[in-house]
Amino acid sequence: MARISALALTGLLLSGCWHTPISALARLSKVDALALDPGALRLAARAPDWLEAAPGHVHLKATLHAGEADEKEIVFDLVDKTTPADLRALSGEARAGSHLVVFAASPADAARIGEIQTRARADKAAGVAHKGKLQFYAEPCRRGDPPPGPAMVDLYLKLGANEDFFKVYQDVDLRDPDTLGGELESAIPLCGKLTQRAR
Repeated sequence: MARISALALTGLLLSGCWHTPISALARLSKVDALALDPGALRLAARAPDWLEAAPGHVHLKATLHAGEADEKEIVFDLVDKTTPADLRALSGEARAGSHLVVFAASPADAARIGEIQTRARADKAAGVAHKGKLQFYAEPCRRGDPPPGPAMVDLYLKLGANEDFFKVYQDVDLRDPDTLGGELESAIPLCGKLTQRAR
């Protein structure tokens, strides 16, 4: 099963080989990850109509003390939080044959992420520096056999309740073997045949 790593953020700097708009890199470089409101953080995707991200298969992974002996990973399942307001905000991104969906942490998980931020801020204030990383990833499924041709996905972030969505990856073609590490039909299972989440 393919794991689509939406974006990896170290201090909210993107890594990866997908195309990221320069404007997104500039915007993310100015963000303080410890000051973000985890309850307001949103990940949105524009995906082909036949592609689905089933509940329990979209995640946010926090890596604490990255590269240190006590490195720890915590995985949070994101939930579908698509609202009419979100769809209005993303209306300019609508395309025929595609759908828009928005994911966020549950209230309980947002509180847990907030606790991690609080501890990290305390360490920073005490002069103890640690590296951390946030990574969004998904294990999608497909509803039947996709039509021939490109299968384009675009990803967006919203960093706060009063912020707008902005594109962080554009024109990611799932038909490109380099994207999934193989052919689309073999890398993305049919819906109903997904295994429980792989972390």
